[in-house]
Amino acid sequence: MNKKLSISKNKVFEEISTYNSILLFLDYDGTLAPFADNPAEAYPLPGVIELIKHLNDTEKYSISLITGRRLKDLRKFINLKDIYYAGTHGLEIITADGNELSPGKDRGLKNTDLNNIRDFFKKEYLIDPDYSLEDKGLVLTLHHPTTINKDKIIKHLETIIRKREYEILPGRKIIEIRPRFWNKGDAVKLLIQEIKEKNKIDSYLPIYIGDDSTDEDVFKILNNGIGIYVENENKTNTSADYTVKNPTEVLEFLQELKILNK
Repeated sequence: MNKKLSISKNKVFEEISTYNSILLFLDYDGTLAPFADNPAEAYPLPGVIELIKHLNDTEKYSISLITGRRLKDLRKFINLKDIYYAGTHGLEIITADGNELSPGKDRGLKNTDLNNIRDFFKKEYLIDPDYSLEDKGLVLTLHHPTTINKDKIIKHLETIIRKREYEILPGRKIIEIRPRFWNKGDAVKLLIQEIKEKNKIDSYLPIYIGDDSTDEDVFKILNNGIGIYVENENKTNTSADYTVKNPTEVLEFLQELKILNK
């Protein structure tokens, strides 16, 4: 059972204090930024960018931002140097040195499925202004109103896609179609290896904070690390070790890390 994370006093901070290297992975929407009806207006909480920069400038912390957004969209909100970025669930990666990694290349995926889904969304849903389609290349995200028959849409999508290549992932007011071969968990494993080699470290503590079903892919593989799930309005079963209520409590957690590192 996951535990409520107390910001003021918790063994999490005691464990953090015993490590010289902390690999901190942060989701964006619903974690660093409150949800907004228009994703283009989902700004990070005041103070978040400054805290990320401060922690990353210390020897102890290496910061990575991991999101379902395209990287170009994420970096409209946070565009700091010397941190790691993973967009489109890790299909786009930029290292702290500025090198680009693209795990989705040369996978031989057939775009026919995605083209058929695009056509399906246009005909059935995008005629309604309450729906919008976010096209990320190998990933499609349908943004929808709260009151819909999600199961009906998913059942129809399953008749279109090849399940061996793509999967359908419902989330908070979204339905996402993404490749099966790669997820945020794979991206975090790759980034851990990159950071270990770059910083020449053997002993480290990975921490991941996220709020969505896609973040469960990380919580499940985060061996000997700390997973923190951000509930927002969705109290659900999670593989994370701890939970916090919302982005405000994530901000307080980052503030505590800054104090702890003095």
